[in-house]
Amino acid sequence: MKKSLTIGIAAALAASSITPAVVAAAPNSPDHVFAKTKNKKEEEKSFVEKVKVQELTLEEAIRYGLNSNYSLIELEYTIENLKLQEDMYEDLLDVAESSYESTQRKIEELNKYLESTSKDTVTVDLAKEVTNLKRSLEELLDINPEDLEPDIDPSDSDNVIVKTQIRYLINFLENAMKYVDEYEKYQQRELVKEQLNVLKSNLSNLYFQVNQYKNMLDTLDIQRTQMFNNRVQMREQLKLPIILDFISLLLTEEQIDFMKYTLEVQQSQLNGMKTRYELGLVSRKDYEKTERDISDLETQIAELEKQLKHDKAVFATTIGITYDEDFKLIRPDLGELALIKQEKSTEELIKNSFDMVNARTNLRIKEKALDDFDDEENRTREREKMLENDVEVAKLQIEALQVELEKAIKNTFHQVQKQYEALNEAKKDLEQAKTDYADTQLYYNLGLLSKQEFDAANTSIKQAEFNYNNAKYQYYLLTKQVELMNKGVIVRN
Repeated sequence: MKKSLTIGIAAALAASSITPAVVAAAPNSPDHVFAKTKNKKEEEKSFVEKVKVQELTLEEAIRYGLNSNYSLIELEYTIENLKLQEDMYEDLLDVAESSYESTQRKIEELNKYLESTSKDTVTVDLAKEVTNLKRSLEELLDINPEDLEPDIDPSDSDNVIVKTQIRYLINFLENAMKYVDEYEKYQQRELVKEQLNVLKSNLSNLYFQVNQYKNMLDTLDIQRTQMFNNRVQMREQLKLPIILDFISLLLTEEQIDFMKYTLEVQQSQLNGMKTRYELGLVSRKDYEKTERDISDLETQIAELEKQLKHDKAVFATTIGITYDEDFKLIRPDLGELALIKQEKSTEELIKNSFDMVNARTNLRIKEKALDDFDDEENRTREREKMLENDVEVAKLQIEALQVELEKAIKNTFHQVQKQYEALNEAKKDLEQAKTDYADTQLYYNLGLLSKQEFDAANTSIKQAEFNYNNAKYQYYLLTKQVELMNKGVIVRN
């Protein structure tokens, strides 16, 4: 058998690359189940405990692969940390808002107090009152009894002077008490004004804190939504390469089985040729060529079996299962595959795609940064222009992405149509091979064909079956791409 019989599985099933993106979805409880961990020292903790299997279905491979993906597990922790930060800032925001409201109430109370009290300053000049009292008392000391009014008895002059002094003192004390009262009220008002200034400064700081916490919560909410949807998208994206690898392994096994059957046919033909070679009916050259073909086929089978074992080990590591012993791949029942048509409009697919929602989220972030520019200190025109340019770039990226996604959607459904036609063609070839085989078997039973011709016909039908399965699996992969597209993941080449 020629070496060209070996089909490049990886080349035949090469899948399109997938570009990560985000979608606006409300974060729910994660459907990822953490693997069991060891209850030993922290450094011995295992995030993924490998499972030992004897048989493996496609559904199990996908489940194991998703639950053992380290990037998904890391995203779980990142999302959890963002949620914890949100909770922390929500608590800080509650405290800041409560303090803000309390400070506002205190300011209102103090303003009411100032409005209810006299706005005049101290009207009594205490120093002047003391000076006047001193001068009046000194003047009394200098009075002679003869200078008193005529109706006053000179013998009562001292008493009159004392009474006058007392009257001066009482007047002074009254003014002093008025001064003290007015001064206390003045001091109280000044103290209230000081408190008002402090409270207004605190209110300004609290207003800044409240807005800062709100902005931080908005940022964290966007980040958590992005991380959550990155996780959702990643889970969907990881399914396609797992399906691809699983099918590649199946086709490799089928190819080995087909090659082994071909080897048996060629070995049987060689045995028949040996007798004719010994009788001189077959040339030595043809006989040795058949021997070399069989030897080459045996080498190809051995190499392909080694490659299969290696690929299975790598696949087992990828999806988190052990490969101490070989495991059996269970062929999925694909049934009859119908032609998939585009049910959603291209505009709807683009609008709801992870990539487009991510791009719109990015635009929203840039626009918010520009809106918040007015609240920044030390604003410059250069800084404002940069923010405006960021918004324009985000809009440009959305427009470019829309074109790219539209091309990807059209290309995907074009591939679906072409592969479906290839599938139908392979199906026709298989049906024709079965018809030819039935005719060949009839002729063989009637003795009209040799055993070699009959075996060759049987080889043709097995080749047609392999080609049909190959076309069927490739079309199945495309149907999965369409499923991803409807879920928001558009595969871009």
